[in-house]
Amino acid sequence: MILRKDIITDDNPVLREKSVDVTLPLSKEDEALLDEMMEYLENSQDDEKAKELGCNKIALGHHLDDAAETFMMNLLIESRIGCFAPVTYLSRKDITMIRPLIYVREREAVAAAERLDLPVVESGCPANEHTKREDVKNLINELSAQFGDVPEKIVGAMQRGGIDRWNK
Repeated sequence: MILRKDIITDDNPVLREKSVDVTLPLSKEDEALLDEMMEYLENSQDDEKAKELGCNKIALGHHLDDAAETFMMNLLIESRIGCFAPVTYLSRKDITMIRPLIYVREREAVAAAERLDLPVVESGCPANEHTKREDVKNLINELSAQFGDVPEKIVGAMQRGGIDRWNK
């Protein structure tokens, strides 16, 4: 994994001055954890900006396929059953994270963005498409070819099982 200083420290000139580009030999598990940490840091900055603007809700762009991939990553990498919740209240920050696209398939979101000519912000992650998440996405596609729509089945199971507030 390569960490580029311009991606990690764009908003902090002091850190940018003192940072360097580094290449880290990471295991797949460490890489997945680093991805989660980067996402957490991005969300933390969103929280602060929302509060500055007087907002108490942040809408995230997670879709159904993200939920299925996260569930499988938690199962296969961390040996636990879980996923992010469709709605999460962060009491320490008095912010609610909502995921309005959670029941939309990735292909539907991509098609809508293309049809409406919406700007799409590409991931700034230096490991984009070379992550454990991409491996899990490929595994889910393989399983779907054999067993039908696996992401829908995973989300349905999370709803029926009430996992992480995934109630119908």
